[in-house]
Amino acid sequence: MDYFRMVDIYVYKNEQGKAIGFIGVSESMVEMLFVDATFRGRAVGKKLLEYAIYTLNVYKLDVNEQNTQALGFYTHMGFKITGRSQTDSEGKPYPLLHLQYEA
Repeated sequence: MDYFRMVDIYVYKNEQGKAIGFIGVSESMVEMLFVDATFRGRAVGKKLLEYAIYTLNVYKLDVNEQNTQALGFYTHMGFKITGRSQTDSEGKPYPLLHLQYEA
């Protein structure tokens, strides 16, 4: 739970006030993006990411190399691969791709 103290969380709610997605940012990085599976494909992730870009001026993120769905979403949104790491931030063998937004 200490991790969440280092991340600013922004929640997207539907018309009924139910939280259906959130984005977490820390300094200049998107640290997490989640959308309830029943609401995927309805631009929730797009709206959250655009908020991070255009309101919070956050232009970088890392994505697990094996998460091709997320990578496709981010590249569709204008992010470009700028590098790769063999391990995740905890040193575990999960390759990460580093992305940056390019308008």
